[in-house]
Amino acid sequence: GAAIASFTAATEPDRVQGLFLIDGLGPSSEKPHSAPGRLQRSIRRFVDCPATAATEYPDLDAMINARHRAGRIGKAGAVLLATRNAIQSERGFRWRTDPRLLLPNPQYLTEEQVLAFLRKVEAPTVLGMASEGLLQAQPQTKERICAFSSIDVVELPGAHHLHLDDPQPLAQVVNRFLINSVV
Repeated sequence: GAAIASFTAATEPDRVQGLFLIDGLGPSSEKPHSAPGRLQRSIRRFVDCPATAATEYPDLDAMINARHRAGRIGKAGAVLLATRNAIQSERGFRWRTDPRLLLPNPQYLTEEQVLAFLRKVEAPTVLGMASEGLLQAQPQTKERICAFSSIDVVELPGAHHLHLDDPQPLAQVVNRFLINSVV
């Protein structure tokens, strides 16, 4: 979400009045020498990936528990994701989502390219940064924040899926942003 939103704000500045990012600052990046290996891994995984979800769960609780264990997401967030994205099959439940969406990206931009996009964002921006989120451990976070011409960083409790686990603190910041900056 933050990657696409950042690109949109950078390339269509006249159409974006405000930008709110949730624990993300643009896309992932990597060094140029990593590109051939990344493309090779991506192609191999794509060729080996079935078009339909292979994992089936005996019941919805098993699906929820698997999602909860798989990523940094609370139980409440896992319940929300599973109940809206589960489809019943003959053997239980499976994800409605195309499994190919989870394949590795075939190409990343360099960090310099990402920064070039972020520097082009003109809209007032707020970053809702999770106290235990992805950005906390990324060494490029500070430089990416500095690339924006206008950004407020608000630290919020939770991990990357804070909007699912406890939406109220984030909703308050979003509402304040909309009232003060965009509307």
